[in-house]
Formats: sequence, C-alpha cells, structure tokens
Amino acid sequence: MVAPDLSAQAPVQTLEGILTVVWGDPLPGGTGGEARYLLTLPDARTVSLQLAGQEGIAVGSFGRRVIVTGRAIPNQAVTSDVPSAGIFDVESITPSRLEDFFTPNAVTGTRRVIYLLAKFSDDTAVPHPPSFFTNLNNPDTPPAGEVFPSTLNGFFKKTSYNQFFWIGDAGGVGGVDAPGGWLTLPNPKSFYAPCGSSSSCANLSAITTDAMALGRAQGINFKNYDNINIVLSNDLDCCAYGGGYFSAVDNKVYGMTWEPPWGQNAVVYAHEMGHSIGLPHSGWVYYAYDSPWDVMSSPVSIRPVACGSYVSRNSGNTLTLFCGEPGDGYIATHKATLGWIPLANQVTVNPSGAATVTLDANALSLTSSIKMIKICLIGFTCTGSTARYFTVEARVRGLGSASQFDNGIPGEGIIIHDVRIDRPAISGACFFNSQSGWAVPIDSTPGDYSGAPTCSAGGRPFPNYALFNAQWTVGQTYTNSAFGLIVSVLSRSGSTFVVSVLDAAAPAITTHPTNQTIESGQTASLSVVASGGAPFAYQWYRGPTGVTTNPMGASAGGMSSTFTTPPSTTTAKYWVRVSNAAGSTDSNAATVTVTFTDNTITAGATVIKVVHLIELRSRVDALRTRFGLGPYGWTDASLVRGVTTIKAVHVTELRAALLAAYMAAAASSPGFTDPTLTAGVSVRSVHIDELRNAVHLLEGR
Repeated sequence: MVAPDLSAQAPVQTLEGILTVVWGDPLPGGTGGEARYLLTLPDARTVSLQLAGQEGIAVGSFGRRVIVTGRAIPNQAVTSDVPSAGIFDVESITPSRLEDFFTPNAVTGTRRVIYLLAKFSDDTAVPHPPSFFTNLNNPDTPPAGEVFPSTLNGFFKKTSYNQFFWIGDAGGVGGVDAPGGWLTLPNPKSFYAPCGSSSSCANLSAITTDAMALGRAQGINFKNYDNINIVLSNDLDCCAYGGGYFSAVDNKVYGMTWEPPWGQNAVVYAHEMGHSIGLPHSGWVYYAYDSPWDVMSSPVSIRPVACGSYVSRNSGNTLTLFCGEPGDGYIATHKATLGWIPLANQVTVNPSGAATVTLDANALSLTSSIKMIKICLIGFTCTGSTARYFTVEARVRGLGSASQFDNGIPGEGIIIHDVRIDRPAISGACFFNSQSGWAVPIDSTPGDYSGAPTCSAGGRPFPNYALFNAQWTVGQTYTNSAFGLIVSVLSRSGSTFVVSVLDAAAPAITTHPTNQTIESGQTASLSVVASGGAPFAYQWYRGPTGVTTNPMGASAGGMSSTFTTPPSTTTAKYWVRVSNAAGSTDSNAATVTVTFTDNTITAGATVIKVVHLIELRSRVDALRTRFGLGPYGWTDASLVRGVTTIKAVHVTELRAALLAAYMAAAASSPGFTDPTLTAGVSVRSVHIDELRNAVHLLEGR
C-alpha cells in the first residue's frame, strides 16, 4: 500500500524569510552528506525546505529574503536542527525584491572571519591552539614554526587574483584571540551529533546557538564579522559543513563553517568557506565529488604533512591529522560568479556566433589575458536564475608558485563546463549527497567510466576513472549537436591555448522552395532561405522530401541556395537539405509541373488533337521505363497530325499502359470516367484531362 502524500492535503501557504543553504561534506573517501535549505521566518522560527527542482534557484538566493510558496508536511519527523516550524514542501521560490534575485554580490576586498573554538563538554584535549587558526588564515605563507604547507589567504588571494582575502581572529575564553583557550559547550558530542561517520544528524542550530552565546559572554561582538567558523574538538557526524546562518539575535546572515578536527586545514576550509560565500558544488557526472578540477567538488590535497592528532569519538581511534595544500583551485565559472574574472577578461560568444580566443591558464596571474569563454545558447538566457551556457577555461600545472593551487590537477588542457543555474538535484545510487551545483564538466572520453554500481574510482589506472581525464588537448574537438556547439583546441604555447568556438544552431528554413509550372523543355529556378549558424551547405535532390537517391551534382548547381533545374519534359519534385556544423534540416518538396499542349482543355470547346495523344504516350513510356517496364506496344505506333484518326483504343491503351506503371510503382491506381470506351464513340476532353492528371501525379512521386 502506498502511503498518501500528506503534503498534497495541506493548504497552499506563502512564507517570507531569509533563505540559507548549508552543505554537509564527508571526510574524503567517506560516505554520507547532505544539503540543507532553511528559511528563517520573521519570528525567528526556522523552516526546513524540501525542494524538488528548485535547488539551483535556492543557491542563487543564498542569504537573501525570499517568498516561498508550498505546503507544510504534517506528521513527519522534524530534524533537531529545525525544531519549531517543521518541513515545508516547496512549489516556488521568488525574490522579495526582483532586483535581488540571482544577482550575486562580488566577493572582493576583505571579509572578517572569527574562528570560534568550541570544545564538547566530554573532551579534555583539543586538536590545535588558538594561534594555529590565525596562522592558518592570515599570512600569505605559513609563518615560522608551523608545519602546514599553505595558508587560506595564500589560497584566496591567488585564486581571486589578489581581489579578495580574509582578516581572521580566533575566539574563545577571554574573547578575541582566545587567551584562555577553547570555550566548553554545555553538552557532550553525543548530544549535538549522536550518529556516526556514515550519516548526517548534527544539530548545527544547537551548536551555533550555544557557541555564540558562550562567545558573547566572553565579550565577542559577532556583528564585527562576516563569517563565523565554528571549530570543534571532535567529530560531528559524517561531515564538515559550510554555508550560511541567519542569527535572529544579531539580525544578520553570516557565512558559516562547522569543522571537526579532520577538516581544520586549508584544503577543507577552501571548500567549506567556498560554501560560506555562496558557491555550490560542481561536477557529479558519475558519482559524488567526481571532479578534480574544482576544490568545490573533489578537493585535491597535495604536499600533506602530519599536523596533529585527536581521539575520534566516531571510531574510538587516535587519528593523525594532515594539513595539505589545495591542489585544484576554483573553476572559472565560480570565479566569474564571485566577480574575480572581470568582463574585460572574458569573451562571450553569442548564439550563432563564432570566435577564436587565446586563453590563459586559470591559475596564473590576471593581466589583460582572457581567462574564460562564455558560450550563450539559442533558446536559453545567458544570465539570471534560468541561465544556461557553456564555459571554457585553460588549466596548467607544474609551474611552481606560478601555477600554485592548480598543481594537483590530473592533467593540462581545456576544461569545458555545462552551466545551468536552475539545474535540479542530481540523484541516484552514486550521489549520496543532494547536488545543487551549476557546473558539470564535459568528459573528453565519455564511456570510459561506467559509474554505478561502484560509484567510485575503484582503483582504476589513469585515465580510466571519472573526470580525471576531462581535459581537451591540442587537436581535440568537442561537438554538441543538441546545442550546435563546436569547441576546438587549435594550439598551445606555454600556458596559453588557442581555442575556436562555433555556437551554431541547426538550420531553420524560413523560406521553402515553391511550386512552379513550366512548358516542356524549359527550366525552373528554385531557392531556399535558412537561418541559424552559418556557414550553410546545400544539397538539392529530385524526388519527395527525404528521398536522397537522386542528388543534383555541383556541376548542375545542386549545392547552392538557388538551383536551376535541367530542361524538363516531365513533372518532378525537388527539395534541398541545408546543413551546418550543428545538424541539417530538409525543406518541403517543390513540384515543377511540365504542361501539355492546350494545357487547359475545355469541354465542348477544345478539339482533341493527335498531339495530345503523342505527348501522353511519350510521358507514359518515360514513367514505364522509370519503374522498370518496357515501352508499350501502341496501336497506330506512328500518330500523324492531320492524318491519324483519334480512336477510343488510343485512350484505352494509354490507360492500360499508365495503370501498369502505377502498379510497378506500388501506387494507388487512379479511376477514369467511362471505364470502358466503345469503338466509334467520341473521345472526350475529360478522358484526356484524367490521363494528364494521373501522369502528373505519378511523375511527382
């Protein structure tokens, strides 16, 4: 028995509040994870939003006031993170102010962050002293005495092309700088996160409320900060968390992270603090976190060193902590969203457009060089909450400090992303976390990784796993026939690549060739007009649309937009196939009708002449030959104008010869007036007209 959909029974409601998103990311190699979409109401209650396709739009509304329409879900278990207002099944999300909807704020200049050190009540030891966090955050390079290989400002300054960095403080006992060490939460780890490493259950609201209350009691004014990084003494559940948090006490949205000891390093913070400034995940073509090209998908850690230890309450073991250097940076899509790639360093290719661009490597310093190509698509907007477009960027490694934070990527070349702002959640056995990312990399060797049921690299040697070989190198071309997109890597010189882009829509025929009537022996001029991505190729054919057995050669003019038929003695159909790099479209067939003598025969006025019979015999024999029959044996084989008497047998034979051609062509036979003509009875104009019409019809097949 299927349980009833309780949400459908509840009335539609409209709620207004601040929308925040929190992503939970497991220990690398682990399982579990989630994305939480929360709406804080004006009365400070929090509603958990259950989305179905609005994930990308929710991310675009991160930290903003929105109007949400949907239905409350009664009688469902409410997570401990949202104890007061339950779960809301969302039907739509709209901005409270239109100008606020998906207009990302540039993350430039400086932002202040406090590392709020919070120890569970049942922990006696802590993984690091307060100075560890300010040393990890503030300097561009690690200070003397610290073992970690790189710092957060080293990462954010270089990744943002020196347009953004953090001013960090530690917070604990004694207030800012935590001279008295870590704060002690009022409850043990089991109270805040009772589950283990394979699932998510952390009560982030309780942790945040308790930790901030302790901080305020020590004199910390959180309103001085943009971000609060809550640093914990032990495991949460499966995950480290990053995103946003609305404090009703401060009436302010904070960027937030919640880090267990294993996440207290530059690599994990680069990911979670990316969430805290509004970045979603990326990748997830084959399995969760499958893209090594973006620290927001699979954070690659290089140069790892042991930097501490702790006794894990999830495993019961003493675990060594490792601090490494982010090895895969942020993708260009995310950098552009954050305002780090100015428009002057982007090239936009409009629909049906083309460009050849010299791209500089993503990790290298920002000069006048181009860092990203944005390819707009016909049928989609290129900006806003429903935008869909492609991006192209260059990635290199191995240049020391010049390519730092890309030195861990698996290869070098061009990376192409399919970006869809309103992309719905990706689901399935391989995606244990709900995905709300915009950018999906294009695999340069699709089919080399099967995905489910293994859903992991599975020990496969390079390049046979996931997106580790998504780079496009010199001589390779990506073609997307659905969007009419062709991206070719033409050459490379050092850290720059020359890339050509053709954004060509498949042809659409705006003017089809039209029917024509000509006299025997004349020609007809036919033409077609197409729109879409030029250049176009044309191929004309004789016959009905779609029949390609009789192409018109180039020497006959059959490969241009205008085609002149050869001199014609029989009626025929012609059509044209228009092609470009994106595909092809077939025109309607135009009928070129070849007239007979006395093309209009008027009953009682037109005299039936020998020439009428001669013409019909010629064209009927041509049809018989076309459909595999021999010439007919006519009575009075030679008809002489002014001499031969027109007889009923002449018409009877024309009918028989033509009906045989119809049968050979597997066509439905025509009917005739006076099916049996008697010798000596006059041949009437209707008999000639019917034969002519039947000839035209079969000739046009």
